Amino acid sequence: WVLKGLGTVAEAVLGVDGNTAILVGAALALSYALLAGFWGVVITDVIQFALAMVGSISVAVLAVRHVGGVAELKTRLLTTPGFRENTLALIPSGGFSLEQLAQKAHLRIEGVSGSYGEYQFEDIDVSASWQGVEKWQTLQPATLSIARLDVGFDVTDTRATLVLPRPTALDSPVFRVEQFESALFGGRVYLPEPARWDFSQPSNSVTLRADDWRLEDIVALQTGQDIQADGTLEGELPVTVSGGRIIIEKGYLRARAPGGSIRYIANAASQALAASSSELGLAMGLLEDFRYRTLSSEVELDPQGNLLLALSLEGSNPAQYEGRRIRFNINLEQNLDPLLQ
Repeated sequence: WVLKGLGTVAEAVLGVDGNTAILVGAALALSYALLAGFWGVVITDVIQFALAMVGSISVAVLAVRHVGGVAELKTRLLTTPGFRENTLALIPSGGFSLEQLAQKAHLRIEGVSGSYGEYQFEDIDVSASWQGVEKWQTLQPATLSIARLDVGFDVTDTRATLVLPRPTALDSPVFRVEQFESALFGGRVYLPEPARWDFSQPSNSVTLRADDWRLEDIVALQTGQDIQADGTLEGELPVTVSGGRIIIEKGYLRARAPGGSIRYIANAASQALAASSSELGLAMGLLEDFRYRTLSSEVELDPQGNLLLALSLEGSNPAQYEGRRIRFNINLEQNLDPLLQ
C-alpha cells in the first residue's frame, strides 16, 4: 500500500507513470536497506515520518482554506451522497453503556453447612447462571436446596427454583418463583403455582399449601405439656412479607378423615385452674381422651408476631357423657416474635 501510494502521488503530481514510480521507489528502498542495514532503515523511517507529517498537515491546512473554512467543508461533505453526520466521528453516535455488555457468569455451591445466629443449616446447594452487568437475567432457572434447617424445629429437603425472566436491576430484582417445597411436620409445605416476588415493592404475598402434616409432630413443639395427639392435617397459608415481618391472613388447617385423637393430662397448675372454672374443667375432662371426627383451625399471624388459632373440634370422649358427640371451640394465642426475628 505504501508503494501504491507512491505511484499514485507521482502520477498525479509529477506526471510519471505510476508503475514506473513504484519500481523506482522499490529499488531505492531496497538499495539503502542493503547498504545501510537496520540502522539505515530506522533513520530513513524517522525522516520519512517527519516529512509525511509536515506534508499531510500542510496539505490539510491548504485544503481547508481552499474550500472556505471548516464550516464550508462540513456543508459540502453533508451534501455528498452516502455521507452521514457521524461518518467521520471517532466515537459512534449513541455512546456506550454497560447495559450493552452480555457478560455471563455461573455460580455453583455444594454441600455448605454451618450456622447463622441460633439457626443451623446443612448441605446447601446453589446453582445459577446469568448474564449482564448493571442488570441481570438468568440463562437458566436458578436452583436452591437445603437438606436441613433448624429454626427451633426441623425443616428438611427444601427446594426452590427461581427465574429472572427479563433484565432487572440488582438493587430491586423481580423474581419468578417457579417451585418451592419443604418437608415439615412429617408432610410438606409447598407453592402450588408460580409466584412473582418483587424486591422493589414494600410487600409481597404468596399462598403456601400444607399437606400431610402430622398432628403429633405439631403438638410435640409444646414443651412442658403432657399432650398426645394423632391425625393428618392439610390447609392453606396466605403469607405476606412486609417490612421484614411475616403476616398470615385467613389461613386454615383441617384434619383429614377419619379424624384422630387428643389426650391431654393436666398438670397441677392446670388442675387448679380447671377447679376455678366449670367450663374449663369440662374441656379438660373431655380432652383426656377425645376422639375427634372434625378438627379445623383458622390461622392468623399478625405483624407483632402473635399467632392466633381458632380451633374447632367435634367428637366424643367414650368415658364422658356416655360418649355423646360434642362440639366446642378453643381459641389459642402465642407470640412467635422471638422465633420470627
